[in-house]
Order: sequence, then C-alpha cells, then structure tokens
Amino acid sequence: MELYIAELKRLNDKTGFQAGLADKNGKVLYCPAGIGLKAGDRISDADFTVIDGSDSDGTDYILFSAKENEKRSSELSSGMLKLLSERLFGSDRAGISAERLFIGALEGRPGSSEKLGSILPKLSNNMQYRLLTACCAEDETHGGQITQVREVASELFPEDQGFVTGIFNSGTASFVSALCAVEEGDASRSEKAEQMALQLADTAGAEVMVNVRVAVSSGFRSLSRLSEMALQTVATLRLGEDFGIGSKCLLYEKTGLERLISSISEEDRLEYLRAVLGGQYWTDRSMQELLNTVSVFLQCNQNSSVTAKRMYVHRNTVNNRLEKFSRITGLDCSSFSDGVRVRIALLIIRYMGQGDPSEESMID
Repeated sequence: MELYIAELKRLNDKTGFQAGLADKNGKVLYCPAGIGLKAGDRISDADFTVIDGSDSDGTDYILFSAKENEKRSSELSSGMLKLLSERLFGSDRAGISAERLFIGALEGRPGSSEKLGSILPKLSNNMQYRLLTACCAEDETHGGQITQVREVASELFPEDQGFVTGIFNSGTASFVSALCAVEEGDASRSEKAEQMALQLADTAGAEVMVNVRVAVSSGFRSLSRLSEMALQTVATLRLGEDFGIGSKCLLYEKTGLERLISSISEEDRLEYLRAVLGGQYWTDRSMQELLNTVSVFLQCNQNSSVTAKRMYVHRNTVNNRLEKFSRITGLDCSSFSDGVRVRIALLIIRYMGQGDPSEESMID
C-alpha cells in the first residue's frame, strides 16, 4: 500500500490532478490536501468520482477525486482516474512492473527493493550488480533529452535479458539508470561495466544526438542498496563536473582522490597548495604555463618525449619547464612521491577553479 501511495503522490505532483486512495469499503488511505479529507474518512459516490482497482494479490482499492459539476469536467476526471488506475495497478494484473519498482527503489520508496527482488532473476554466487546512471551533459533537467536517453538505454539493456532501466529524480534533476549484472569473479568486471557505460554514451550521441555522461557504481549484491547506489552515481557525476573530467564514463572506484579533496575544508585545501607550490604560485606569471606542462607530463607517465609530442613542443622545452618548476617548488616531478603531491595540488586547483587565483583570496 505504501508503494501505491508514494506513486500516487508522485503522479499527482507530476500531472497536477488531485486523486486519493481508499480501501474497498471507501475508507480513505491517502488524500491530497486539495480534496479536504483525511485518512480514515469515508467517501461516497455522491460527492466523489471513483474507480475501482486491484493489485496482483487481489487486494481491492478505490481511486477517487472531487466530483465536477460540468459534464465535460466530470468526463475528464473519470478519464484521469482510469489512467492513474492503469499506472498503479494495470501492470500488476500481468505481474508487477520491474521498471516502476526499480524507480521506486532508486528514489528510496519503502518496499520497492524487496518487491523488485521478488521478480528479478536471483544472482548467482559469481555475479554482482552495477548501476549505470546517465545525465545529459548540456542540461540534466531537459525532459525530452532524458526520455530519448531512456529509450536508448532500454534498447541496449532489454528487460528480457535481465536488465532494468528507468528515469528517476534527484533534487531538481532527472537521470536515466540501468541495473546490470556482471561477473563478480572476473578481474575485468569494472572494465565490462565501463564498456556498457561507454556504449550508452556513444549510442545516445550517435542515434539521438544527445551528449551524456555515465557514472558506474561500485559493485553490490543487495537490491536494498539501490537508493544508496543512485546517490553514489549522482555524486560521481557531480564530481566529474566539479573537477572538469572530460571522460564520458566515470567509475566511482576511480574517483577516490577527487572524493577526498571535495570532503576537506577550503582552508585545508589552500594550506596544501601553499605547502606544495610555495608563494611564487600566486606571484610568478609563468606558473600557469609550468603547471600545464607538469600536468601533461604526469598524464604521460612522466615521459618528457611523449609530453613534448602531446604539446607540440621540443623535448628540451619540456625539460626546461620541469627544471624551472623544480627550482620554484623544490619538487622533482619525475619522482613518484613528488609526482603524487603535485597531482593532488593540480586536482585542488581544478576543483577550486583557481587556475588564475587572486592574491587577495590565496595569501594570508
């Protein structure tokens, strides 16, 4: 019952139509404020437009709305109640809708994950779930784009092959998610999930011309963790945006440094920059060019020849910039430990949007 009430509230908010739910005897189970009843009150055919419905367990319910005086308005109310009844109970007559329960579980509605688990195939011992969550790169709240991405996801990950897809809301944004099962014992299981995510992003871009980012959750076996995984993937997408990560696919388990940096205070982040880069970071105008070179050098596995090719400059130019950076900071970026320290500093700069920081905000 709680699931139906939660779904009815969502549909009322979405459509603007006010409908309540009562048991088969007319006792109100839920009523929106606009109708003026409370739980436990009784409804009558004289005052309300009603329609009967029943779930897969054979439990009977009544959907009701305030009766309209005008014939046309009354017909519209009856039509809306029929649509709501079909949405709430229609799929239950042939079996509970996996998509509806999946969305409910993602949004944390009581009972959804348990019911979803009762209709999905049981996971074998060597399998685990991964949640893929996609958002539109340009506008996460664009309903038309999200619907198109959902259609792409349902084609790539069909329900008859054990996948479940759906659109869920988090805050003011909408996201498309797909529940996928991958082999737990496979050392490349994260690569398989990443390939699925990239397939979704590439297909959405090619077929419906919508640019999306896709986050992949950590592995899990219990469907009761779906709402947790939904929050995890949404947070991962936010991190990708905050850190300017250009990849179409973001794996939660590969964003450890970004999560750590975002969790510490701004004061601690600034103190780290001061300790690693020194005062000349804010006073030497050449530091931005040096940091750009150092960043590419670290991305190229600390290989100056590859860095030079990537930047279209001579190898000596790269080496000269690295030497100047070392003189300013005392750090040798070719060493592992110093390279890690500088990489963290670069991530902090990117996260704080301090590519060209002002002295007023950075110096005591």
